[in-house]
Amino acid sequence: MADIQKVDDAHFRAFKNAIEESSAAFSANLRTLVNAIDNVAGRWEGEAAAAFKQAQRELNMDHDAVRKLIDEFSRAVAETHKNSKANDADIAASMKRAHASAGSASAISGL
Repeated sequence: MADIQKVDDAHFRAFKNAIEESSAAFSANLRTLVNAIDNVAGRWEGEAAAAFKQAQRELNMDHDAVRKLIDEFSRAVAETHKNSKANDADIAASMKRAHASAGSASAISGL
């Protein structure tokens, strides 16, 4: 039988809070980038502007994919915390499901 994982409640709460704070900060950063692009979009024209906007949209999509991955990871951590009798294989499976469900077509999908 696989070893049972033991992490005390305070450490789980601290870890989950850190993940949630990271996700919120990532979302705020994405909103800032989108607002910056919107501000520039009204004043910049031409081929360079179009190329920049496309590159920024792709970067924003990658950022959103990372945020979703963080959120799925957070859900997996919460699920693991609820199941305090989980063994290492159960926890690994939960993390793999989180990664698979947050998959995307972006360059970060290989992470």
